[in-house]
Amino acid sequence: MKIKILLALLPLLALMAYRSPDFPKAIVVVLNSQSSKIAYYNKKGDIDKATAIRKDAEQSMLCTINDFTDNFSVYPVYYVMDTNLTPLRERKLQGILLDKDRNVVNGKKPDSTDFYMIVKYVYKGESVGSEMMIWGPNFEKVKKYPESLPENILKDRDLSERYNFTSKNFNISYKACAEVLEEKFRSKIKRDRYK
Repeated sequence: MKIKILLALLPLLALMAYRSPDFPKAIVVVLNSQSSKIAYYNKKGDIDKATAIRKDAEQSMLCTINDFTDNFSVYPVYYVMDTNLTPLRERKLQGILLDKDRNVVNGKKPDSTDFYMIVKYVYKGESVGSEMMIWGPNFEKVKKYPESLPENILKDRDLSERYNFTSKNFNISYKACAEVLEEKFRSKIKRDRYK
């Protein structure tokens, strides 16, 4: 019995053990808070609209977290609010990385010298679609990785409510893409490993 479990885990253990500078220590997913829109409507005194946007943004962020929690396991996943892009750009990770419950991560996490990848879902409207942007820690394109996953690559995915949200009133949306991203990372690992 123990041998069967070990044999079943060997491919996963080999995958986890194989890391090079080309392989990230973690993925940092940017959560879209819609803070600029909320601030705009608060300043205009339209509290109802600001509250509605906040509610839709919360639902979109929840779907993002659910998707990456359930469908991405090749690397550890951390989250960062889009309001913290400046410290993220400066690689000041202390106090900005969040876990799946949106609590600040204090334990083991990537530090400013580690290679990690930043992932951001960009919704461009119903007629244009969406894409998943993928950058290195300095918001640069990383060789051997796709710069983005456009809508046509993301189309075959789970469309359940747990992973997908589109606002009825605002340009706020998230469509499941973690599983597709994981497939891309796994295929890259296999290609590089057996060169």
